[in-house]
Amino acid sequence: MHGYTNYGNGYLIAELLEDKEIGQKIKNTSELLNINYLTDLKREIDSLSHYLDKHGNMPTPMFKYLKPYLNNFIKRFKGINTNSRFQFELAKWYFENKRYSNGYICLAESIVTKIAEIYGDAGYKIGTSSVQRDRIKSVIRMKFKTSDIQSHKLLYEKYNSINKIRNVIAHAGYIEDEKGPMRHGRLRVGYFQEDIKECKAHLKSIHKLVFNNSEMKDIPKLYPL
Repeated sequence: MHGYTNYGNGYLIAELLEDKEIGQKIKNTSELLNINYLTDLKREIDSLSHYLDKHGNMPTPMFKYLKPYLNNFIKRFKGINTNSRFQFELAKWYFENKRYSNGYICLAESIVTKIAEIYGDAGYKIGTSSVQRDRIKSVIRMKFKTSDIQSHKLLYEKYNSINKIRNVIAHAGYIEDEKGPMRHGRLRVGYFQEDIKECKAHLKSIHKLVFNNSEMKDIPKLYPL
């Protein structure tokens, strides 16, 4: 069970459970955690939570043993009602369990998603397509960079730093620019330990700048799309 609650590896548990429906749900969450399909993952966690609420008194010894662990895992994400917050909490979970690549991807995306949600709340029609998300990224890169609002300018710097790491991960450790192959865009290797060490600091910064910052609500007014 440790492998599931800490690493999302529930394949063996799924095979051992007599109840095949809940076994399939556990397997699904494992697959989705590993492939990092977050919309489907949130839906599957909600489905698993609903199933446990409805069928949580099954008498089998295996299920009685597993139920507290399953509930603790679900509680971690239960009640989260926005996609951005789910991405952020999942980034935290990934970092805690040393799955740094997934964590950085989720953290970078949580910033874009939160800003998209703010525009949506202000009446903009912001979808989830790559084109729409690129519009949000342009706001970060162009408007935040030169903003007079200190927290917005700082968020640009933090997003830029996190996104560089995310891009290195996406390119398996190498990226290219006009100068040719580069490591982290820094022309040298050996930064992996620094990026691992800084993941908690990045989490703390984004929590403060994005999810606990009253100045975020002014974004649509300051930078209309």
